[in-house]
Amino acid sequence: MTRHTIPFTISHMQNGFSQENGLLQIRNDELLFEFEKVDTATGLPKFGTSEIHVPFSEIESIIFRKKWIGAVVDVATKSIKALEDVPGASQGRCTLQIKRRDRARAEKNISTARLWLSEYRLKELGE
Repeated sequence: MTRHTIPFTISHMQNGFSQENGLLQIRNDELLFEFEKVDTATGLPKFGTSEIHVPFSEIESIIFRKKWIGAVVDVATKSIKALEDVPGASQGRCTLQIKRRDRARAEKNISTARLWLSEYRLKELGE
């Protein structure tokens, strides 16, 4: 199984006192969100890690957008339930912040994810 990973951050959790640091793994048939809550004052992890699996059948779109510093990856799903456990997700959408040093890798990996998502959808049409 081929995998590509993108480090991300979800900030502004709990009025700015914590953030989520994680990895988005792009697999042949799903996205895997791995993350841990970090206290912004101390930089220490708060609880442990969490994993959320989102199959391609639930994904509506994956968009990469460059920003002045860094980038963002927007993930939209066909149902609210698919992202309900991802911090900061609302209405089946979440935004992952990408640091500048990871921007080129993220852009390449999101391009691959979009290709795999298209191939998945083509296979679904053929069945």
